[in-house]
Amino acid sequence: MLGPRAVALATELNKELGLSPQKTSEALSRFGIGVTAGGVVQAIARQARALAPTYEALIEGVRASPAVAPDETGWPINGEVVPGSVEVETAVLPPRPLPLAACGV
Repeated sequence: MLGPRAVALATELNKELGLSPQKTSEALSRFGIGVTAGGVVQAIARQARALAPTYEALIEGVRASPAVAPDETGWPINGEVVPGSVEVETAVLPPRPLPLAACGV
């Protein structure tokens, strides 16, 4: 099982930089982290399940905010610029490209 920093690195390589699970596995091996492509997929899925309640709480916080502004400049996710929602203390981005209406704002 991968440690939290290795999972974070795998997630960054796969989700932010767009590496396939196989290429993510190969990149991790350069740091001495032995994991298969399937192991990468499973580790990222475990991380997503663990973080889901926090993500949902952030979305609810933005929905409950008296003022929310769309971030029309967007953020790069999987090589695409995705708009987000921003309030004074929180910025929430969809985990994959979605229209703002799907985020409840």
